[in-house]
Amino acid sequence: MPRFAFALCLVWLLIGGATGCHSHVVRPEPVTTTSIIGMSKQGVPPDAIIEKIEYSGTVYHMDSKDVVDLGKAGVDSRVIDHMMHTAEREARRRARYYHRRAVWTYDPWYPHWHRPPYIGFGFGYHGW
Repeated sequence: MPRFAFALCLVWLLIGGATGCHSHVVRPEPVTTTSIIGMSKQGVPPDAIIEKIEYSGTVYHMDSKDVVDLGKAGVDSRVIDHMMHTAEREARRRARYYHRRAVWTYDPWYPHWHRPPYIGFGFGYHGW
């Protein structure tokens, strides 16, 4: 039986069963700051630019110089505000994801049920 299971797994891998459903996922291109400046100069409404940023899932890590440069280039303040908050929204989304995925475990050396801490990215569940 183990030989049959091994052969079956080998055949499954050879015919492409390990590709999974992720091979068909197409991620949209990130929206760069230069393209945002270009859209602003072309007269694209701020709501359309914000919608494009949301659809692409682009996360911006901006400092004060970037904000000033975008303002001087004529980008609307709502777009700049949305760009500044993308990193915070992404951090909250990841924290919710990892908080949901934490598994309750029982440690016989620490005798009660608890969630293990998630260490990574500077956020997550640290519940000791």
